Amino acid sequence: MTATVIKMYDKILDDDLLAPFFEHTDVHTLRHSQIAFVTHAFGGPQQYNGKSLRAAHTASVARGLTDAHFDRVAKHLKSSMSELGVA
Repeated sequence: MTATVIKMYDKILDDDLLAPFFEHTDVHTLRHSQIAFVTHAFGGPQQYNGKSLRAAHTASVARGLTDAHFDRVAKHLKSSMSELGVA
């Protein structure tokens, strides 16, 4: 999952639609939090103790985050998994 999240954020940060939401974000810390979240979400042993999805994205929603952005992130997650051979 670590390689998947790293690859996914490389794609997100290169995406003109998504990158502006991460301009003032500590991406290193975010990647570590997302590794825990994605691992937990896919049934892995790692516990996720971060903010809820709603709380974590409140500021971004106020700045215009929509379902279209979520769909784009999901696309990057799926393509990263595929490129790395993750089922």
